[in-house]
Amino acid sequence: MRRRTPLVVALVLALGGAGGAVLGALGAPAAGFLPATDPGARDAAFATLLDRRAKAVRDHDLDGYLADVDRARPHLVAAETRTFQNLARLPLTAFTYALGKARYELKGHPELADRYHGRVALPAVEIHYRISDVDQADAAAPYVPILAWTGGRWAVAGEATDTDVDAPVPPGAQPWQGDPIAVRATPRAVLVHSPEDTGRADAWAGRIESALDAVLRFRPGGWSGRVFVVAVRDRKMLEGYLGAEAGRVGAVAVAQFDRVPEWHPGEKAGYAGTVVVINPDGLDDPGLSATLVHEFTHAAMGPVTTAATPTWLMEGTAVYVEFGDDVLGATYAKKHLAGRDLSRLPPDDTFYNAVENYDLSLLACKLLVTRYGERGLVGVYEWFAQHDGPPDQGFREVLGISLADFTALWRRQVQDTVAAG
Repeated sequence: MRRRTPLVVALVLALGGAGGAVLGALGAPAAGFLPATDPGARDAAFATLLDRRAKAVRDHDLDGYLADVDRARPHLVAAETRTFQNLARLPLTAFTYALGKARYELKGHPELADRYHGRVALPAVEIHYRISDVDQADAAAPYVPILAWTGGRWAVAGEATDTDVDAPVPPGAQPWQGDPIAVRATPRAVLVHSPEDTGRADAWAGRIESALDAVLRFRPGGWSGRVFVVAVRDRKMLEGYLGAEAGRVGAVAVAQFDRVPEWHPGEKAGYAGTVVVINPDGLDDPGLSATLVHEFTHAAMGPVTTAATPTWLMEGTAVYVEFGDDVLGATYAKKHLAGRDLSRLPPDDTFYNAVENYDLSLLACKLLVTRYGERGLVGVYEWFAQHDGPPDQGFREVLGISLADFTALWRRQVQDTVAAG
């Protein structure tokens, strides 16, 4: 499964607009009572604070990172220390913060309103980072720090979670946020795992490299050939991307972009890389190797996957590489595919409602390979990344067949497979 963009959730801008967040729901003072009420001055203070903290991460300077934290709260200091230590373990070649325009209301935590007398701001911040030898550009992750005016300065008072604010992605969905991590480097991957799984890391690393071999045979170029894999026991990252659907997947490949799309409406986000997040429940699953091949195929096709790419083509390609020359059994097909709507290829809007759509998409991609070779499959896939025209145009230009005629061939193939059962 691949998620093309972060989860889209409605933004709730603070009543104070650019002037800063207001704890209005808690009956706290309005923005006019906050210090440094000039929006420009306050944003400059926020930006300076963020720049200091980013430099501390790059310099591996724990004291510098904690200098802007409210040290009067031991639990906060411990949490920020853990975040810093996790960041320090990652092979980062870039790490910066960029202050955004959105400001949020804090929906809970009355204790913060009491402690800081309502002088709290929640700015939208993009974290720009790059994993060494994996990402092809700096990736952007959303971050909503809770900044409080205390002791005559702005200080970090926490980090908003998904229950605190409405933001593009629930905070805590990054590998450095949450429980402690360990990092294992392989020749072509960076693996993040929980420290208690250090003894399993070598076996996972071997599976990762073997899965990459399979994917690189299908797509040897057009991507970095390297992957960033998160295999932690903490479920927050997987749930941050998939919510209630997290329990239904073995893993998910999440496309990363050079900006948070929901904070840049109307702008084209550039592809930066893909992070593959494994479901903690599937870490010891015997089918993990096949799951890795599937998700790494999404990573390999990531640079040419866009909103225009049909979901059946995206998922069907990944299933094709996952299972290779294995044939979909006639008995299985009769049981699971008989009676399915074959009037069209599986549509985007209902694709993930039925697991059988993966099988139907696999048959479509196998048909493409049988008639046109893997070059034809990749060629039509790439066409959608390069053109805005209708799918029929792509099939005609790349394969010399109309989409309607291809669909008819696919329909007959499915029917013949079902009938053989």
